[in-house]
Amino acid sequence: MTDTILAVVWPFASALIVSVAELILARTKAFGRSHVRDLKLPKFIRQIKWKDKTGETALSFLIIWTAALLQFMFSMLSIFLVHRFANLPYGNQTSPVSSVFFAFGSMVSGVCILYLLRSGKRSYAKAAVILAVMSYVLIAAELFLFNFNCFKADPHVVTVKGSSLTPEFETDATREDGPVKYLQDSILVKDDCALLIPDVPADAYSVTVKMSGASEKTEGRFKLRLMIRDNNSMYEYRVADVRKISGLHDVTLFMRPHGSVDSLMLAFEEPGKSVRVDSVTFADCNVYNASFVRYLALFLAFSLTVIVIFGRLYNVDLDTSKKIHVILLLAVYFITVGTTYLLYRYKDMKFDKYPFEDTSSVMDIYQLAFDSSMKKIPFLDIPVEGELKEMENPYDASERKAKKITYRWDYCYKDGQYYCYFGQAPLYTLYYPVYLLTHKVPDYSSAVAIFGTLSVAAVILAFLAAVRMFVPKKNLLLLLLMMPAVACAGFLYNNMVYSEKYFVASGSALAGIGFAVFFGFSAVQEKKLPGRMIMFLLSGISLAVCAGSRPTVAICAVSLLPAFFGVLTDKSRKAVFRILEAFTFLVPVILGIVLILMHNYERFGNIMDFGENYQLTVSDISSLKVTPEMLPSAIYYYFLMPFTALETFPFFEPRGIIANTYEIYRNIEPSAGLMNIPFLSLGMLFVPGAFIRAKDKAGKKEAAVYNSFIVFCLLASVFITWFDFSRGGVCIRYLSDFSWLLAICSGVVLLRRVMKRSGRKTVYGLICAASVLTVIIAFFMILSYDSCNISKTYPDLLEKCEDFFIFWH
Repeated sequence: MTDTILAVVWPFASALIVSVAELILARTKAFGRSHVRDLKLPKFIRQIKWKDKTGETALSFLIIWTAALLQFMFSMLSIFLVHRFANLPYGNQTSPVSSVFFAFGSMVSGVCILYLLRSGKRSYAKAAVILAVMSYVLIAAELFLFNFNCFKADPHVVTVKGSSLTPEFETDATREDGPVKYLQDSILVKDDCALLIPDVPADAYSVTVKMSGASEKTEGRFKLRLMIRDNNSMYEYRVADVRKISGLHDVTLFMRPHGSVDSLMLAFEEPGKSVRVDSVTFADCNVYNASFVRYLALFLAFSLTVIVIFGRLYNVDLDTSKKIHVILLLAVYFITVGTTYLLYRYKDMKFDKYPFEDTSSVMDIYQLAFDSSMKKIPFLDIPVEGELKEMENPYDASERKAKKITYRWDYCYKDGQYYCYFGQAPLYTLYYPVYLLTHKVPDYSSAVAIFGTLSVAAVILAFLAAVRMFVPKKNLLLLLLMMPAVACAGFLYNNMVYSEKYFVASGSALAGIGFAVFFGFSAVQEKKLPGRMIMFLLSGISLAVCAGSRPTVAICAVSLLPAFFGVLTDKSRKAVFRILEAFTFLVPVILGIVLILMHNYERFGNIMDFGENYQLTVSDISSLKVTPEMLPSAIYYYFLMPFTALETFPFFEPRGIIANTYEIYRNIEPSAGLMNIPFLSLGMLFVPGAFIRAKDKAGKKEAAVYNSFIVFCLLASVFITWFDFSRGGVCIRYLSDFSWLLAICSGVVLLRRVMKRSGRKTVYGLICAASVLTVIIAFFMILSYDSCNISKTYPDLLEKCEDFFIFWH
């Protein structure tokens, strides 16, 4: 009742506010002239004297209050139809049509009408009309189109208590340690099981399972299947519907039986926790569930499109002298970087006091490496299992498994000691500074969060520096869209999915190389010598950090070579300055390399021994060689391998099956080819035509630097693909070693492509679509992972997204 009253109030309250605003604007110099005369109105309205100020005001009020009356009639009709015909949630005391819909619609309509009356530009006036109308079109779509299966005046609803459900096997109900347990009117599901549902109505369409988690807070997701036997399958259960759920709240499944239903069954697959089923409700239509969030998202997307088209924002180039352009860039940058906040696992993030009471109980390899550094010993100060020392070949995973030997997974082992083969740079960039300030050291979760955020911040800065370097005219809208697209296409957010030791080194390396590229390109474009030297120094330090974290990623620094070579060969500047700048960059890089080689010698007696051959992992790493025959397979698995289809939302996941032949046996983890990412595939599509030619000397030099940049980006990506596949295998983490560089290269190529007039509108639309799709795909890739940070922090997020997108039930 309250919502109905508010739905009446909103349109007229909005009209009153707009009327007051119209009176005020009509008496100001800036907005003294009304533009209602430009509207095509019926003759009887035109009879009002145009020259009469009062007549114009009266006409404005007529338009405002007529719109309010139409809004009121629309609101009342919508409420009546929903209450009369929709299948409303049982026992729900609130109105199914929120007044927020009409409040927002009235506000939008009022603002658009006011702008329509006062706008001096006809195109903007048209946009205002379209937005005002579209607001109510989308409300109608949300109330009726997206819930069309919910309209039935007299729905047939039957509810079965949870205690009436029976396990498929009778012994499951009698065993104390069985998968189910009866609790008064409910049944507690503790493990995989199937529950038979009695008394299924003949006309059932939706099956709503009312459930709640156990007393403790639950995490993770599991599959719930609705199994059916009907006239089309009398002797075997078939899957009618399946959902991946958290078990924290009710879930609705759907079926369309052939003929009569013989039997229904709920199958729980790997719940991993106790879930209480309170009841099962059948209905012959879906339950009404209008979403204001979906309406708002669609309206905002449509509004942005209308504003871009009518305002011709697609023709606006970046101008850093305009404050609004700078504000937009900073806003998108901080949103892109700030999104990493959603991937933090706050519950697990902590800083442990140092020194440790007992290092043997510490499982964080970077904390152990920090401890070894403090104690000035090359190995980890933890005991080694005696059985491991007695093995003939401790690197044979099959022997370790056969003899049931306990050991530390993926640690480096040699001559009776454990070592950390991961890069040591994170110790000096994070662990030591934190210890000096707090006398504590971060754990995996904290380190991954910090380095993950820094990697996104650094790579986006590197992208902006590359755009500034190679794109003379930068389209503002595309640049704003590309910033999050580059972060997603570079798989930077994927490196924060799990809080594990691998992502500490990857995050640190990506942050280092990102800052190295950013400072390197910025130094080349800086005109003043002190600024250039500082940036070259910072670029060299950042590259040394990258090499000290994950040397493979440092190969991407070859993308700087064309620009640096251009600096060295620039005869318009004194040779002493060029040499000084080169030394400023090279000194920290060489010093970093020397420290890495010294660390190798201290541990293994060989400056070129990084310790990776001594990993206790899936196979003996020393047997994996970088050979030419590995390249074709590497190209397929890193670039062309498709996503795996899923039976549940979002219907795909980054998981591939690798050929398990002995000669190419590698580590297998969830992954997918980079060409599945629209932004990268579109960028690579335009690369062949991206190379430029120039006639004059200055133009030839610029073209040579730009063309070499593209070539070096591609060569570095192929080489890292080959090396990582040969020595490691396949996983998303390896893709991020170079995918960020391909994303930057793609962004530069596409921005330069829209500078051409031929086919500009088509290419522009493709780039916009590819950027948006890349962000969506990256989001669902992360969301599809089980037991990752985001699924633990927001266990029901996948279900909410499914309800948002899958409306046609």
